[in-house]
Amino acid sequence: MSLDRREALRLIVALSVAACSAPPPPLALPPRRHAAAARQIGQAWLKAAGVMTDAQALADALGAGAPAEPAAFTAWIRERHQADLAAGRTTQVDGWLLSLTEARLYGLYALLP
Repeated sequence: MSLDRREALRLIVALSVAACSAPPPPLALPPRRHAAAARQIGQAWLKAAGVMTDAQALADALGAGAPAEPAAFTAWIRERHQADLAAGRTTQVDGWLLSLTEARLYGLYALLP
């Protein structure tokens, strides 16, 4: 299965916005096959990193200081992602090099029902 990272990241951003109780941005959700791959990457990160497995705690950690407005939230997530890469806050998951923000988003998605 091939995963388009940009589509998966858009899905994860939309889901994390929903998890933070803000209305989701107007993003088209990717096909189910990408959602399944995003969940798989999230599960692999959670297992490998041994990090929190409580969705609310992970959403709180990810969304600390996040703006409530959906468009601003999307830009904020992108900025955090870029800052992670610039600072070397990255992790390897199943051959993917992810920023800490990406890994948290995938992990959050993996924990959502």
